[in-house]
Amino acid sequence: MITPTSKRTRSECSASTSTIYPEKSYADVLDSIDKKLTSLDARLALVEVLHREFQVLRESLEFIQEQLASLTAKNQTLRDSMKPLTDGMMKPSGENKKMKETILDIQD
Repeated sequence: MITPTSKRTRSECSASTSTIYPEKSYADVLDSIDKKLTSLDARLALVEVLHREFQVLRESLEFIQEQLASLTAKNQTLRDSMKPLTDGMMKPSGENKKMKETILDIQD
């Protein structure tokens, strides 16, 4: 039959921990905490640097997007202004073709 195990109390955990790590003093624990905090500070500084770099990249991307939108609008304006010109060139081209056919008929 399985019996439920009793939960350990905090004092029992502390007592067992201190017997497992008796050589660790408060100075060692504080030194470990200090090292971890120093490492955390260094990582935080790196995150801040990366944040600034990404901010610059974001601003650059936004500028490029604005430029692209402007160029797209100008391109459409140019296409719209070229359409009548190309249509106007087609008419003389068609007339020129008819004249060539007429000349060939006359020559025959």
